[in-house]
Amino acid sequence: MSKSQRFLSLVFALLLIPLLAFATPAFALNDILQDTTGTDIIFATSSYVPDANDSLGAAPGSTILDVVALTDDQARESVKQDLGEKHALTYSVDVAVEIETDVSAGGTIELYWSPSHSVTPAVGNMGPDVTGADADYAGTGHGYTLLEALKQMIFVCSLVLAVQNDADGVQLGHCGVFAPGPLRYGTLIYQNKSGAVLFSDSVESAVRFRPVIPEIQ
Repeated sequence: MSKSQRFLSLVFALLLIPLLAFATPAFALNDILQDTTGTDIIFATSSYVPDANDSLGAAPGSTILDVVALTDDQARESVKQDLGEKHALTYSVDVAVEIETDVSAGGTIELYWSPSHSVTPAVGNMGPDVTGADADYAGTGHGYTLLEALKQMIFVCSLVLAVQNDADGVQLGHCGVFAPGPLRYGTLIYQNKSGAVLFSDSVESAVRFRPVIPEIQ
């Protein structure tokens, strides 16, 4: 290659560099962070007053869910809740529970969500016989078994318990993350599968739904 050809190649390269820089799109990289400003839903009695170290939040103004002395395999339903017209896609779920006697090895607390399109307590609830009120839940009114009824709902999570009782204190654990779906309303179904009876008062037992809200920056 002659000197003139080398010179022309260099000039061409110098002219091409800014053109390539101009033609290359600049992509901004966004951070996806956790917005912590959402409002928790506390499923508990209005007399929920745990020790500070065991608290999942402030007591609701009225009783939403009372699991006092819930026996093994028994289920309880909550007052129907309004997640809001625009609600989180997912919720992080935590449980505080006090057990009267030693839990069976592998014992659990099982949670289910009965979604609904209607604000009216007993209307449009998934699964049989959900009334949308704080009450025992049998799920057997239409010839179902409780297991069959629960399978027609959204499984929320299962908290595996330690083999302890009320003398050991409250068991406080993260249960899981669940998606309630597009329906605005719903009822929490709480089933005791611990192999024991829950404590004779429920002032330290609660379930917390914390909305998981992504914030893109």
